[in-house]
Amino acid sequence: MHNSPLALLAIYLWFPLVIFFLLSFPVRTAIITSYIYGVLFLPKSIGLKIPLLAYYGDDNTTSYALLIGIIILSLTKTIDSKELKEFKFKSIDIPIIMTCLSPVFASFANGLGLHMAIKEFFIQAFIFGIPYFLGRIYINDLAGLKELCINIIRGALLYVPLCLYEVKFSPILHQRIYGYFAHSSGTMQAYRMGGWRPQVFMIHGLVVALWMVSAVILILWLWQSKTIKKIWNVEIKYLVGILLFTFVILKSTGVIFYLIYVIIIFLFARYLKSNFPAWFLVCFLILFLAGRATLILPEPLVHSVVSSFVASDRDQSFDFRLVNEDQLTAKALQKPIFGWGGYGRNRIFKEDDFGDIRDDSVTDSTWIIQFGTNGFLGLISLYATFFIPIILFLRRYRTWEWLNPNLAPMAALSIVLLVFIWDTMYNAGLIAIFPLICGSLTGVLARKPIVRIAKKPVNNKNMIKNKRLIR
Repeated sequence: MHNSPLALLAIYLWFPLVIFFLLSFPVRTAIITSYIYGVLFLPKSIGLKIPLLAYYGDDNTTSYALLIGIIILSLTKTIDSKELKEFKFKSIDIPIIMTCLSPVFASFANGLGLHMAIKEFFIQAFIFGIPYFLGRIYINDLAGLKELCINIIRGALLYVPLCLYEVKFSPILHQRIYGYFAHSSGTMQAYRMGGWRPQVFMIHGLVVALWMVSAVILILWLWQSKTIKKIWNVEIKYLVGILLFTFVILKSTGVIFYLIYVIIIFLFARYLKSNFPAWFLVCFLILFLAGRATLILPEPLVHSVVSSFVASDRDQSFDFRLVNEDQLTAKALQKPIFGWGGYGRNRIFKEDDFGDIRDDSVTDSTWIIQFGTNGFLGLISLYATFFIPIILFLRRYRTWEWLNPNLAPMAALSIVLLVFIWDTMYNAGLIAIFPLICGSLTGVLARKPIVRIAKKPVNNKNMIKNKRLIR
């Protein structure tokens, strides 16, 4: 952890700023604003250790501030606590509860004691649980989903000039503002294809690319569905071009492939009235995850298939990840149910030439981190949390309904969440906005079907004209 005075000041001041948001805006708006701008501008790789709790820093800063702020302001009746009082747990919430509890089981199964169990529980809860439940409780209607979409797009638009700056001058904004590089590699991994890959105030350029592709997916579908026409009084068609241009110059080939596939999903939905590509990706990711976690799909098999689709330099990087994952998976399978718990026990340590024991593993993927630390319990519960709202949406709403302005934000956010799951298969750039999206979608879908179209529309004009009642 770094000790930059300005970075520490930023995370200290974020708490009262979040309280100000809660006092100034509706709670839903305050939550959305806090998470988005916290992700975009707070310093990374810095925090304060709190006994028994997750450290206060990075994305946790926002979760701490919102949780404490909402509880205190609700108890003092400063803000309306109606949503909080009316919330009831449902069976659909079991996976996220088990996700938060899985480190507790892992700690006791490995004899790590109560202290480690509590600490790891809070770490898991603040990463996944708090954003999920805030979305589940406060952003659980169609208007909330639309507001969430618009603010994600606005956040991406604010990043456009910053990305353009770093494309020209290298990813140095975090270092110049906060005094240190967010990622330990500095700018070593940022030079790609003859130019710089922006990092701005995020932990890595890959995370910036994931954020920007999410915004591009949202703005494309909201534009095509005529859900919104302007943002900040600018015609949306111009903003689509700006975001697409910025996204392309980020030089992240993997994320460009995500966008291509998402466009295929939307083309099938719009013109063929088929959700087959979306279902195919859901099934593929589930089977891929199961195959990798059991080593039914070992590195040589996966590499032989993927190598023909990627450039040679990326192929080497991908193969390196696969080899490390196979080694980490083999160790995870030694304790498959609850995992190895904390203290880095899931990693692989080897003796070097000087007789010293060093960490010889690279954990690049979210899934392998969860599997190694919390076993199948943590892995299955986490991905069940993310997959459930997507599957419910695909089952409940037919593709010709996706273009309805009322449902378009839900359709776009469901696909964004699916892209995020895809990214976790080989990256670990988790940001709080995705558990927030997951909780929000789950909150909407936990209700009975909100709207319904009785017949398949003849054409898109009829579909837009077909007004539907919202409960």
